Amino acid sequence: MRLPVNCHGVALIISRGEFEGAGRIPAALARMHLALCPHCRRYRIQLELLGKAVRLRRGRPPSPEKLSALKKRIARLRRGGGSPEGQD
Repeated sequence: MRLPVNCHGVALIISRGEFEGAGRIPAALARMHLALCPHCRRYRIQLELLGKAVRLRRGRPPSPEKLSALKKRIARLRRGGGSPEGQD
């Protein structure tokens, strides 16, 4: 395993969930990088929030209205229409 001394290496460790099992030196280097890099800290927070959202949502069917609105939005974005003013 390569040492996580840059954003790419730290992001891989975070996204794979290997932060705690990375080993003593790689974990220390990753922690040091996280202390200095606001982008990697933000990435870690975003992944944690996504994980929480998935765990909260699991088992609940989507609301038909929200699903329809999402399908319309995706179709509009695929056509290159962007989003209406005041949204996103």
